[in-house]
Amino acid sequence: MKKEIEEILQKQFQIDFLEVVNNSHLHAGHLGDNGTGNTHFKIEIKARELEGLSKINAHRAINKAVGKLFEKGLHALEIKVK
Repeated sequence: MKKEIEEILQKQFQIDFLEVVNNSHLHAGHLGDNGTGNTHFKIEIKARELEGLSKINAHRAINKAVGKLFEKGLHALEIKVK
């Protein structure tokens, strides 16, 4: 799932910085944990398309880009736009 997130974001945005971290182990046994170890991710990103957007609109753009992954078991994203 990490690789899929990276590939989608790299296709969608002109990225200056991207780090995707799998934090699923921190949520084991919690709501949204389906046992795959691919449910919770942290994204740090700097992209030209996100510059000047409000925090909410930047997060919406990222969530829209990876939206189909929520159907594949992704449960939560922690997003930091630089």
